Amino acid sequence: MGIRFRDHSLYKGHQVFFNKRAQIFVADLWNAFKGKGFGGFYDISSITIFADYIVPAVLRQLGILKYSLSLSTSVDSNSEIGSGTEEEVEIRACSIYAVEKARELLKSKYGKQVLSLELDLWLWCCGIKNPSLKHHRTLSIYY
Repeated sequence: MGIRFRDHSLYKGHQVFFNKRAQIFVADLWNAFKGKGFGGFYDISSITIFADYIVPAVLRQLGILKYSLSLSTSVDSNSEIGSGTEEEVEIRACSIYAVEKARELLKSKYGKQVLSLELDLWLWCCGIKNPSLKHHRTLSIYY
């Protein structure tokens, strides 16, 4: 079970950590206990989105993420993108970056702190409601 929490890849010689399942665990505790007791995390705002396959697809559909022609072709034709490949790592990392930039924009425009986990849930729900949404396909134990 512990191996699924070690969500990492080697990207251009650098170790990249996503920790999707570990972050979901913390977010679930925070949500279940309403930020108190076992869910009281002083640094809950440091949790990023849970980099998987739905959120990047929604970001792409919204025009926030742009894929190269070859990546678009792979995604749109339902071709598998290997786990830990540059493309897969870039999709996940760029999704996190895009949502963090959206958080900054929301804060500067509206003066309200929005948590990444809240944006993740909203984006994920938007994606789940759209069965024709084209997403990348990767066989992975991490998502």
